[in-house]
Amino acid sequence: MLAVFPHPDDETGFAAGFLMKCVKEGLEVKVVCMTKGEAGKSVNKLGENDSLALVRSREFDKAAALLGVTDYVIEDFGDGKLESNIGSMHSYLEALILAYKPDYVLTLEPCGIYGHPDHIALTKVIDGIYEGAKSLGQHADANFNASFKLIYATVSKDEVFRRVRNEMAKNPGNVAPAKPNVILVLSVFEIRRKLKAFSSHKSQFKFSPMFFIRWTWRGLLNKEFFAFRDSEF
Repeated sequence: MLAVFPHPDDETGFAAGFLMKCVKEGLEVKVVCMTKGEAGKSVNKLGENDSLALVRSREFDKAAALLGVTDYVIEDFGDGKLESNIGSMHSYLEALILAYKPDYVLTLEPCGIYGHPDHIALTKVIDGIYEGAKSLGQHADANFNASFKLIYATVSKDEVFRRVRNEMAKNPGNVAPAKPNVILVLSVFEIRRKLKAFSSHKSQFKFSPMFFIRWTWRGLLNKEFFAFRDSEF
């Protein structure tokens, strides 16, 4: 399983339970984060010698460990700049997929959940690699062994990130997240571990009543939602 996300904390919010289940079932799991999240804001004051990129990288390390993922990397393709780095991302990810040869690749759904340009750009790249691999596979190209099933992390309904969508998306009215065909119900242990992973991302989340209300309403504390492209579960 190769899981690729745009920013630190995306792995926790949308797929923590799924990643934990994959690890538990004995799958080899590699998680790649394409940016260090340096263009965001911190909800807490940073240390005098800390940059947001450094802080969020450390947070990603802690979250990965809590999810049981030991093979992970955080890259530096530029938070807020993925649209302008399509070519370099494509080369990097294509080489990674050819080397790793995953059976499954997990990323965010094509609308970027709430229209975030970085999210959309990354999925566009992975879609392109998937379509290329599928096309070559149909032509029995023995030199190209990168066939994989593509899984999108998505949400239960369009409006769960309405406020964020209106802030982030270039065209909010055009954002329609992929409908899930798999709903994953998390165990009590997985919910607790997901909350711990959330708490690792201290620069991005404050554990307040509003946090629990918001993520419970989104349905993403006890469930996660996925769309398997071109195949059934």
